[in-house]
Amino acid sequence: MSMKKQKIMEQILGSVLICIWLFLVLLCWIYISPGLCLWFVLISGGIAFYLWWKRRHSVVSEESESVPKSVLPSKYEIAVDWTELPCNLLFDEKYGYLRYEEKAAIRLSGNSLRLFRSFVNAEGYKLTYEDICIDVLARPIKGGILKGDKSVMSAAVCSLRESLKSCPCIRIEAIRGVGYQLFIDLPDVSL
Repeated sequence: MSMKKQKIMEQILGSVLICIWLFLVLLCWIYISPGLCLWFVLISGGIAFYLWWKRRHSVVSEESESVPKSVLPSKYEIAVDWTELPCNLLFDEKYGYLRYEEKAAIRLSGNSLRLFRSFVNAEGYKLTYEDICIDVLARPIKGGILKGDKSVMSAAVCSLRESLKSCPCIRIEAIRGVGYQLFIDLPDVSL
C-alpha cells in the first residue's frame, strides 16, 4: 500500500475511533454516573496521549537514523578510496568527498560531483562544452550546442565553484569558445 493511502486509512480509522469513544462517553454519562464518566475520559485520554507520543517518538527516531552522523565518513562506516591531487588535495570519486590539507571534507553531489570527476579525469583538467553536455549533464547534442545548453552548463559550473570556495587552490576558468578548465595550484600568499 502506498504511503498516501496508508495515511488516509489511518485518518479514517482515527475518526471512527473518536466517534466510538464519544458514543461510549455519552452512554456512560447517561446510564452510569458523571463521576465514573469523568474517570473514563481521563484514563482514555491518558492512553491516547501515550499512544500518540510513542508513535511520534518512533517516527522521529526513524528519520534521525537516516540522517548521516557526520560530513566525513569514519573509517568504520565506509571505505573511502582517496585519489591524490596536486596541492595536498584528496578526492574520493565514489562518494564525492574532497579534502584539502587535512581540514573538513567537502561533499560534492549531483552535477557538481559529475563535473568535478570529469575535470579530474580529463587531460589537462580541460573539458569542452560537448564533454560537459554529454558526460555531465547527459544532454544529447544534435546539430550543435544550443544556447539553453550553455546556460545549464554555466549554472553547473557556478554551482561547483560555490561548492569549492573553501579550497583556495582550486579555480575554474572559462576557455572562450571551447569549454572550461580546472586549475589546481598553490594559493597566492603575497601581501
